[in-house]
Amino acid sequence: MHTRTLFSTVLIVVLCAGLAACASSPPARPTAPAGANTIAVPDNDNSLAQQLHGSLRARGWSLIQYDPDALQDNRAYGRLAQRAQYRLTLSATRIGACRDSAPSFLYNLALIENRSGDVTLALTGASCITTATRRFEDGLDRNGLRAPNSSAKASNNPGS
Repeated sequence: MHTRTLFSTVLIVVLCAGLAACASSPPARPTAPAGANTIAVPDNDNSLAQQLHGSLRARGWSLIQYDPDALQDNRAYGRLAQRAQYRLTLSATRIGACRDSAPSFLYNLALIENRSGDVTLALTGASCITTATRRFEDGLDRNGLRAPNSSAKASNNPGS
């Protein structure tokens, strides 16, 4: 009987020590899935695309470039979804200049969630680059599109 009581006491002490150790450990922080802070952007170097890229960076997003034609040809959306949560599509044609000599564009853009294919933001218009950029930023804000785990503040200077 004495051995059984001693064994039970030791077992209880060990279990209590183990529970105390678990209780004092900080909880595991959830990790964002791969690509959660990343947006794939078309490899377009026009000034509107650069302004939109700056707006995304100001909101804490990491950007990777993709070739829209190659993506369409081989439909590698699954691989892109592993690398980036969203993809930006953009067609923009410069149509002139505004009063302040800034370029104006005819544009069509969409921000698409890669895994589901849902369009999160879509804009079409013809306007000065500053107006198009502001519309994009307003759409991002309206839809709560900020990078997860980002402490970045929205910026009125998208080129920063």
